[in-house]
Amino acid sequence: MAEQFKVVDLIESLVRLEQFGKRFYIKCAKKTKELENKKFFNFLANQESRHEDIYKDLASKYKGQQGIDNKYDEDYSAYLSALVDQSFDFDEDIDVNNFKVAMKRALELEKDTIIFISEVENILNSKDEVIEKIKEEERGHIRLINDYWNTHKDRV
Repeated sequence: MAEQFKVVDLIESLVRLEQFGKRFYIKCAKKTKELENKKFFNFLANQESRHEDIYKDLASKYKGQQGIDNKYDEDYSAYLSALVDQSFDFDEDIDVNNFKVAMKRALELEKDTIIFISEVENILNSKDEVIEKIKEEERGHIRLINDYWNTHKDRV
């Protein structure tokens, strides 16, 4: 039998993803010697922390809601399980001293978050204003990280 997810479980997974992101960005900020990079990674860590708080509030809104397996077939549930597993399959021992590797991982983290948020939104079957705002912020993070990389990669 497929694992039964609840919306709150998926939102709590988003909380954990943001917590991982915050730890990752803090680690990058601590390891970098460049003051500008340190500020950039600290900014991203603060954003992750803010998103974590928003998701915790959102999770409390959906506590007690029925599981979603009654709405979705087994293939979709398997997809959600794979998405959760993949989202938390980050190597915490990544070499954050390598700026290129750190920036690539940062982009992956933000992309995974957008995919995950989109699935939560799909399950909710509505355009939640809070979720839409966070998705736009995550898209902004991807643009920001990409732009930062493009303007700093020659300094590496």
